[in-house]
Amino acid sequence: MFNNILLMGGGGGTSNLEIIVSSNTVGFNALTAAEDLGFDNSLTDDRIITVTINSGVTLSGSLGAFQSGAIQQNTTLEVVNNGTITGANGSVGSGGSNGAAGGIGIIYSTVVGGTATHSFINNGTINGGGGGGGSGGRTTQRIDDGDGSYSCGGSTLIGSAGSAGSSGQTGGSGSFSGSSTSGDISECTVFTPGSGGAGGASINWQSRTVSFTNNGTVNGTIVS
Repeated sequence: MFNNILLMGGGGGTSNLEIIVSSNTVGFNALTAAEDLGFDNSLTDDRIITVTINSGVTLSGSLGAFQSGAIQQNTTLEVVNNGTITGANGSVGSGGSNGAAGGIGIIYSTVVGGTATHSFINNGTINGGGGGGGSGGRTTQRIDDGDGSYSCGGSTLIGSAGSAGSSGQTGGSGSFSGSSTSGDISECTVFTPGSGGAGGASINWQSRTVSFTNNGTVNGTIVS
C-alpha cells in the first residue's frame, strides 16, 4: 500500500482503475497500487489501469523509480507522467573499488503474449541515476633511506573520490593525493583509485511493447 496516492475505480465489472500519484513516492509499483483497488491480476480481470503522475511529484528509487509490476497479459497499462521520475545515484566506491551504477528510472515487467496494448506519455522528466564516483587512491609517502634508495611507510596519503555522474551519466574516477604523485609511487601504492560507476538507464522496457510518446525530457539510455 502506497501513501499519498489517490485510488479511484474498482468494484469489479468493466470499471477501469484510475491511479493518481499526488505526492513524492519511492519505488512506485503500478500492479501493487491496482491491487489496492481490488484488481486480482487474473486473465479474466482485463480492466484498463491508468496511472497519472501529477506535476511537481517526484518518483525515485534504485531498482526502478516507476515499476509496472508483472501485470497479466490481457490488462492494458496507460501511464501519463507530468512529474519527475528519477533513478537514484550510485554509491561512491571505497577501498579502491569502483562506484556503483546509477538506478533505473522506469522498468517494465508486464507479462507478454496477450491482448494488452501498453502506452506511456511523458510530459515531464525521466532520469537515470548518475553513476557513483570511484574511490580515491591511497599511498604511503616515500622515505629516503640516505643511500640512494628509498622505502615506503611514511604518512598515508588518501586521494579524492570521484564525483557522482549527472543524470544517467558515468561517475567520475577517483584520484591519488596530489602530493603523492612526485617520483615513482608505484611501489608505495596501497590501492589505486576506482573508476566511476555506469549511469543508470532512464527506461528499461525489458522487451515489452509499449507505445512511448515523449513530450518532455529524458536523461539516460533507453533500453528496449
